Amino acid sequence: NTNTNTNTNTNTNTVLVTFQEASVPKDRHLVWTVTPVIPPHLVPPQMMWSSIGIVTPPTIDTVLLHLRRLIDMTSHSGHFDHWPFPESTTAVFQSIYQFLDENWDRVSPNIKAALREEPCVPIGMSLVKASRLYFRMSQPLAPFMFEVPRAFGSQDRLLKALGAKQTPTIQDYSELLTDLHDECGPEPLNPNEVVAVLKVVGLVANVRHNTTSATHTTHHHGIFLPDDTSILVAAPLCVFNDAPWLRGRVDPDRLRVVHPGLSLGVCRRLGIHRVSDCVSEVMEQGFTPEPCPASDGSPARLTATLTSPELAHGLACLVDHEKASQKNADDE
Repeated sequence: NTNTNTNTNTNTNTVLVTFQEASVPKDRHLVWTVTPVIPPHLVPPQMMWSSIGIVTPPTIDTVLLHLRRLIDMTSHSGHFDHWPFPESTTAVFQSIYQFLDENWDRVSPNIKAALREEPCVPIGMSLVKASRLYFRMSQPLAPFMFEVPRAFGSQDRLLKALGAKQTPTIQDYSELLTDLHDECGPEPLNPNEVVAVLKVVGLVANVRHNTTSATHTTHHHGIFLPDDTSILVAAPLCVFNDAPWLRGRVDPDRLRVVHPGLSLGVCRRLGIHRVSDCVSEVMEQGFTPEPCPASDGSPARLTATLTSPELAHGLACLVDHEKASQKNADDE
């Protein structure tokens, strides 16, 4: 075999390999983590390729190994910390998808199943599972659900085979919340995640409100919601906090309230009760409240009462409660 001077494209080292061990520049997107790519000025005439052992296009095993290595680059941080190739992730994955689409029938069932579970679609500098992609969405739900990037629109057949769907359904929303609950456990969501989850919960509530399907009713029992500490908990365990003065008087382990970003209207559509529906406050038997000392009626005493921090705080609480009650009435 004839030796040639080749460049790996990912660094400045020069190595000597046989033509059989190298790839031509037109296949660079499909192989650059696996085999060296011959520099353009050293590529022999195409009529000689077969006689000197150049294989093009590359084998499917080579391309799948290349894809595996690209996926592994994001295994620690979830995104490409340092993309080592001179061309964009979009350009590289476009070529890989086109190759896989043309050779999908030759991919083994086990590898197909594995790819459906792998984050293998670039969104920005991160990789996400194809099952989190949709060709049409009413609103963005990053960092959990994404619209298929326009650059990959022509690979719709492959992306659908990997799990992408036309539009998200209530089942997709419910499964997303369940997956997040399983992944996060008792850890709170970060602010960006909370914003997206609140949107998802609102979409679930709207769908439920607009249909009486038995299937949707069943799914309600599996929905997870963020509580006021941003931890995902099962919906039946939550209540809407319409009586904030009860916090501190009730064991918090027995009273999980939903995140304040969820309105009463959304909670009603999901069958979540209000705190005031579940908790009643009564005086203990035999308890006699002590009356406040009678005011002497002096202007100084009246002024002190009217300017006291306690009175201001009490009035502010009443005003806030009235505003919240009015907003909740509007939401319903």
